[in-house]
Amino acid sequence: MASGEMSESQFTAFLSSTYDLLCEYSTDGSIHQICMDWRHMREMLAAGDANYAELKNVCIWNKTECGNGHVLPLQA
Repeated sequence: MASGEMSESQFTAFLSSTYDLLCEYSTDGSIHQICMDWRHMREMLAAGDANYAELKNVCIWNKTECGNGHVLPLQA
């Protein structure tokens, strides 16, 4: 929701403040799994660089179908 109403720099600042709180209230060395659509990877990585010591990994979910969850084909 926030990415639609904010500029790229505002959204990056929003994510950065969120990541700052994740770091503040987590045990040192914790791994955070953060999900984002591909259109906002630039903002996510910039906010992550401002708050985390290193990027551990990036996982890509290559979906074969659009939408949430599994869609069953319609039968006549």
